[in-house]
Amino acid sequence: MKQNILILFLLFLSAQLRATDHFQNFINKGNGDVVVYYFPIEPFIYQDEMGNLRGIEKEMMDSFFRFVEKKYQIKLFIEWKKVPKFEDIFNYVQQSKAAAFGVSIISKTEKRSKSVAFSNAYMPDVSVFISHLSVPYLKDGNQLKTHIDGFEAATISNSTYMYDLDYLVKKYDLNLDYVDVPNDQNIIELVSRNRTMVGFVGLPFYVIEISNGNPVKRHGAFQVKRDGYRFIYQLDNGWEEAVKNYFDSYLYRAEADKIIRNYLGNDYSELIWGLASDTSNDNQNEEIAFLNREKEIQSQSLIAVRQQQDFQRLIIISISIGLLLVVIIVVLLVKTNRLRSRDNLLLVDKSKQLQ
Repeated sequence: MKQNILILFLLFLSAQLRATDHFQNFINKGNGDVVVYYFPIEPFIYQDEMGNLRGIEKEMMDSFFRFVEKKYQIKLFIEWKKVPKFEDIFNYVQQSKAAAFGVSIISKTEKRSKSVAFSNAYMPDVSVFISHLSVPYLKDGNQLKTHIDGFEAATISNSTYMYDLDYLVKKYDLNLDYVDVPNDQNIIELVSRNRTMVGFVGLPFYVIEISNGNPVKRHGAFQVKRDGYRFIYQLDNGWEEAVKNYFDSYLYRAEADKIIRNYLGNDYSELIWGLASDTSNDNQNEEIAFLNREKEIQSQSLIAVRQQQDFQRLIIISISIGLLLVVIIVVLLVKTNRLRSRDNLLLVDKSKQLQ
């Protein structure tokens, strides 16, 4: 009886290992297939003009897989698969028969931790509440109720942005009409075009977009800090040690900051890390530093917009003057041709008279 139970247990364990291609199988065989599911979001993971996959998370995962291959002496065959919607990542990773990972600026929550495993945080996770630039600065719930009640709210289904909106609605008894969009850029785009729309976005996207001149405003009193962006993988499939070793490695420390700075720039990276600080005194100082830098970025953006408008106005004036000169030249040519035709007719008449 005991032997039968042991055999059944071993068969069950073997089936579990085969079900999700356990990491130990990779070590035993010396190779294995890995699928990385992603939802595109620039600059974290996206396709460039040539169709090549790029971004912070793409390079971070490439660094992780290089580490695993070298440390464990195995060969990994990586396949990147785009998912239809952000929330699909979790189901695809959980249900994959091959070893699977997922990336797309994913935040760790208690609910998600029950279905997938999370890596260490590689970047601060701060959600900022934004509105159109025309909305006054909102510092408390009363102002929130006064100025944005009845607004639309752009968000992503089943994201932490939606959870944060739900919290504001419940806490301050707000009436917000949710508008579902695919990604952060869409949220900022809608808010910048609509004076009666708000939303939560990731801090890096906010910094990038205000530098591009988008008329959006951050309301610092309602920003939400979590413990960082992470990638996800399957629970109980043996990758925990490899993931931990990577984040403890020199390779991660050497490459992670370099990758982030390459896409966000040195100044923006320092601002984002500073604003995510957990120490109250440091956080206050960083908030002041961020506000100063924020105003500087917005001023530079306004100057750039004005310069662009002046340049466009100059082009329009130049084209108008050019067209006017062309019209004048055409009119003169027409008049000259008419005079020549008239003179030719007169010469013909004179010639006939002389004859």
